[in-house]
Amino acid sequence: MTWLLIFPFAFHRTPIIGDVTPDAVNWADVIVWGGCNLMPSTLQTFAGLDVPIQVTISTAFDDSNMSMQYTRDGGAWLPVISNESINLASVVNGTTLNFRFTGYSTIGKKIIVTITNATDGNTQLDTLTATQGNCL
Repeated sequence: MTWLLIFPFAFHRTPIIGDVTPDAVNWADVIVWGGCNLMPSTLQTFAGLDVPIQVTISTAFDDSNMSMQYTRDGGAWLPVISNESINLASVVNGTTLNFRFTGYSTIGKKIIVTITNATDGNTQLDTLTATQGNCL
């Protein structure tokens, strides 16, 4: 029964070899000026990786009258809803990520966006806050 000798190795997982911790990313906080326009965050580019990683975007909205979108690598802007977690697979050096916000909410209401590295034990990479301002 030679298959018994092979069986223990059939499900062996190869460990990730290489750096899975990107260089620091820092999205600046944003003031959302009512429904006047879409307020973008600062574009961030991932670097310092040896292997692809998975990045997770998690959100929490104070008010459903605020909205948020994200774009990866300059592609289409995609909507994000409150309490949603979005998994971005295969983030590599040069991958870009940006957010934009709008709102018709009470001044001071917030959207909190947390960006984590799922490949590295859900290590938090950054937190971004978009705060409702007054449209003058």
